[in-house]
Amino acid sequence: MTGTSRWIRRAVAAVVCLALAGLAYTWATALMASLYDFRAPLTATVADSASTSAAKPAPPTQPLARKVVMVLVDGLRVDTATDSTVMPFLAQLRTKGASATVHSHTPSYSVPSWTVLLTGAWPDRHGAPVMNPTDPATAPVWPVDNIFAAAKDAGRRTAVVGSDWFTPLVPPSALTTTHFVHEETDAADQESTDATVAMLRGDQADFVLLHLNEVDHAGHHAGGGTSPAWRTAATKVDARLAQVAGALDFTRDALLVVSDHGHLDTGGHGGPEDIVVTEPLVLVGAGVRPGAAPDVQQADVAPTLAVLAGTRVLQAAQGEAALAMLQLDDTARSALGAAQVAQQALLVKRYQGDLSRSTQPIATTVAPPADAQPAQRTPTQYGQATMDEIRADWLTGDRAGRAPALILAALLAIGGLVLWIVRNRRTALWAFAGAAAYLLVWQAYWMVTGKTYSLSSVMSAGEIVNATAMATALSLAAALLVMWRGRRPSRAEAPHAVWAVGVAVATVLALPIASYTWAWGPTVTWTVPDALPMYLAFSALVQLLVVAVAVLLVGAVATLRAGRAVRAPATPA
Repeated sequence: MTGTSRWIRRAVAAVVCLALAGLAYTWATALMASLYDFRAPLTATVADSASTSAAKPAPPTQPLARKVVMVLVDGLRVDTATDSTVMPFLAQLRTKGASATVHSHTPSYSVPSWTVLLTGAWPDRHGAPVMNPTDPATAPVWPVDNIFAAAKDAGRRTAVVGSDWFTPLVPPSALTTTHFVHEETDAADQESTDATVAMLRGDQADFVLLHLNEVDHAGHHAGGGTSPAWRTAATKVDARLAQVAGALDFTRDALLVVSDHGHLDTGGHGGPEDIVVTEPLVLVGAGVRPGAAPDVQQADVAPTLAVLAGTRVLQAAQGEAALAMLQLDDTARSALGAAQVAQQALLVKRYQGDLSRSTQPIATTVAPPADAQPAQRTPTQYGQATMDEIRADWLTGDRAGRAPALILAALLAIGGLVLWIVRNRRTALWAFAGAAAYLLVWQAYWMVTGKTYSLSSVMSAGEIVNATAMATALSLAAALLVMWRGRRPSRAEAPHAVWAVGVAVATVLALPIASYTWAWGPTVTWTVPDALPMYLAFSALVQLLVVAVAVLLVGAVATLRAGRAVRAPATPA
């Protein structure tokens, strides 16, 4: 190979590195931005709280409780809630009432989880943000039916007490009174508790949400979900639960205690880890059937509150009332079931209309067949199964549409890769050995630093980029070390060896990116993708950016050293 052709190939390699870096940066940014910008493509359901003229269904059952209070303990883990040494009063409530474990979906952040708890609709359907907004004041008002609107329409006086993050979310028309705090401190939680107790003792509200935030703050900023500060914050919550309970008469009132998500031991949430997507629930008071109940879904909480408060079936709800925790006679159960059939049929029709490409027939009923076993599936479960089929049908169509372009791109890439390997067998062998070392070092670094392959490790954009860059740099160094120990390139061969490692590592990183793109598209569009493949694709894009820049720089240094070696005069004999 002549010197000119060698320099041309090195220049092309440099351009490719720059192009890959630019593509990776643009794509990773667009992917995360699309998740922040995602709003479910759903039109407002019947009982749109912003409309006073829309026909709204009547409540199917009478209220079970005079007053209903929901205490939302932000970030509280199941293990903490069931530790009687940390939360003794909650343990007393559990023995007097009903309890269950709640299961939630990803992204397991506060704003999307609050919306599920209070509308009964999952993040990919409820139309609210699926990520915590960077500016809470910019969050849109809930576009679907919610427990506050339903309670107020049923003649209940409604209140929200706690974080001012709720201010833009809940339609103002759905609230009778509010008391918001801005801080996430002990003093702010006590102020919220005092305001709630005053409302209850002063008979100012019948349906109250009290949000307590100090536990979540300890998870994020004071050591994580097993720290002393965390346990202290949970014990303070326990004392505040006693204050709220003291303002209620459990022969006529009901208290529900629940969390929106959990926390990793090191702090953080957002991903699919079990400790993050399971939450405690305790329900005590009027209308409650005591005892340990079967597990429930997060989307079941709002429908359960609706039955306690005697409201309509929430029109966007994908969950259903936890009947195992409630005292309902056969007449009330029958009326509730009929209302759920109508609600689910409408919800399915709306969903299919909004996803108009679906080829599934519109379900005319979501009631179980007459010959079905009554305990097998409820109307809500039939409705959700139909919606899942519609979603799956659209996903299949999307994937079929993307497949030809991706297959063509894969064939071209594989063909070029095979040709390169055939021409550079030894170098390619050690390059892919280096790529294997890259993966091993990456995994080791991620485990040692206590991070997970999920959004739970994304404390901030800067933090995750810095951590990913550090892991990538160390892993790439290991890959280059393998190349140098195995291939032992000369100075003249060094630039090509660096590019070879870059090609091998980039090939490995392309796999999760390509897999995610086929399954869900390059960015988030009409539905929320599965958490793990999306995170792996995002992480791979950030790694690809760092690898491209690092290979460009290291390759440039190797090129300069090779040039100096060529120009160096021969040593006299």
